[in-house]
Amino acid sequence: MWGYVKADKLNLLVKDYYTYQNAYCSLCYILGRKYGLFSKLMLNYDVTFLLLCLDSLEKKKDVRVIRCPLNPLKRKTICFSQQALEYSAFINYYLVLLKLKDDVEDDSSKIKALLYHILKRNKVYQREKEKYENQLERYEIFLTEFTKLEHGKADFDKITNTFGDYFSGIFMTYIEYFQIGNSADRENMYSFSFNLGKWIYIMDAYEDYNRDVKQHKCNCLLNMMNLDDTTEKVAVHKKIRAINGMLIFNMKKAKEKIDFKEHDAIIENIVGNGYFFTYKRILQKEYPKIDRKFFGTMDN
Repeated sequence: MWGYVKADKLNLLVKDYYTYQNAYCSLCYILGRKYGLFSKLMLNYDVTFLLLCLDSLEKKKDVRVIRCPLNPLKRKTICFSQQALEYSAFINYYLVLLKLKDDVEDDSSKIKALLYHILKRNKVYQREKEKYENQLERYEIFLTEFTKLEHGKADFDKITNTFGDYFSGIFMTYIEYFQIGNSADRENMYSFSFNLGKWIYIMDAYEDYNRDVKQHKCNCLLNMMNLDDTTEKVAVHKKIRAINGMLIFNMKKAKEKIDFKEHDAIIENIVGNGYFFTYKRILQKEYPKIDRKFFGTMDN
């Protein structure tokens, strides 16, 4: 379900592109130092976006010089809030465990089950999870409810809203634990992260729809697709395009009210361009005929 939140790198200024890459490298470094070298393979750009958002809310920055194991002769200076870095690294590890657990429940993979139990016992992870336990427990209630709804084939709005509530907890746990901002700030961050969560879940379902149907797996778009008995289901694709636009609009509206200090240009790039290009990529890959209808692309 991860890997959808990416920047439009071609339209980033050089300094912003450097910061974006630096955020990724910083997370990679912290993951390896705290959770072991294997954890570096888990890193994705969704959590890099989380780091940029949280770091933008922090005033205190920690500067350090690191060396990349892939290029030990080259030094790299990183300048991010230590608590934002460590929390983002924890969330990356936490989300990987949740994904593994979900995969084990879906396909009963013994290899994934073994990997899940090994990673879960990581002492640093256990200590970090205990620190945020009170906040996370509140949002994991939504995750439990979401799992029931998904397997019960609940309606589209109910299941996507529940996932949005759960996903918002990734941002809100940090803000509540470190008591950042006032009630208005928290309300705006909730709206921003809630709509982001819904968008990620819908894009994931949209990309996986054809495979899920063949493998008889749950997909929140199934009922919507079944109601359209036309061959290409253009009406459904138009609805999904409209939902995509609405969620991006809601994120932009909430973002304008949040004081993202240092990384505002990168966050604006991701929300303004990156999300659309992710949607366009899915169309081109999974629904080329619909892509041509919508955007007039030509066959290769």
